[in-house]
Amino acid sequence: MPDQEPTFEATIRPERLRDAIAPASIYDPGVARMTITADGLQIRATDLSRVSSVDSQLSDAAFDSYRLTPDSIEVGIRPRCILESIALIEPRSHVELCVDDTDLTIRTSELKTMFGLEDPSAVVGVLSTQEYEYPSKVVLRGDELNSAVKLADLIASQLTIGVAPSGANLYGVATGNTDSVQFSCEPEKMVRSQMADIESAYPTDYLSYIQREIPDDTTIEMSLGENAPLEIRYSSANGQGTVQFRVQPTVRAE
Repeated sequence: MPDQEPTFEATIRPERLRDAIAPASIYDPGVARMTITADGLQIRATDLSRVSSVDSQLSDAAFDSYRLTPDSIEVGIRPRCILESIALIEPRSHVELCVDDTDLTIRTSELKTMFGLEDPSAVVGVLSTQEYEYPSKVVLRGDELNSAVKLADLIASQLTIGVAPSGANLYGVATGNTDSVQFSCEPEKMVRSQMADIESAYPTDYLSYIQREIPDDTTIEMSLGENAPLEIRYSSANGQGTVQFRVQPTVRAE
């Protein structure tokens, strides 16, 4: 049987492709929805309980070549399987990425791997792109958040995060049966901030999954709002992509 004509063909460095796909690999059942347009890729995924979600985007400028036959296509993919293939590729090489009616193919001069596509309409639990009001936004280094999440996950099931305009700082508190941890990010450690009185608690297990994907040396923007999910956004793929995580609050602080 002759090969099907790809509806999408592109070449890209493997580490840039990994940056776009890896954030969607943290969720069960391990299926994500990928949308391809003339402007680039968008990969969205969520856990089945709909507590946390990710929206990872990669600009067409991140690719060395980029050809899309229709205006857009939408497919279901399994990010973990694709990441395992990317890990076998020499980082300095380039990969060919092809999508046809049934498969996504990653090809180098030595390796060709084909992944069967999922029905995108059957991808469970993809959250909406609803916009929320965020009166508090803090921009800081990833390691400031990562350190707090690592400690909180050791002792508690939730981490309370808030901002204190009076002290102009971001803070977090996690309390377990016998231990507790507190952190405070002072103004001098923030790139910029927009402060309002907000405090909510979030599940540490979901924050822990997210934290593992955030580079310590990257700059993240955290947005907090009343009855809104915590939003964590940062640049990826050498500035040619973005990743946005959302985590629903568990308890509304009084």
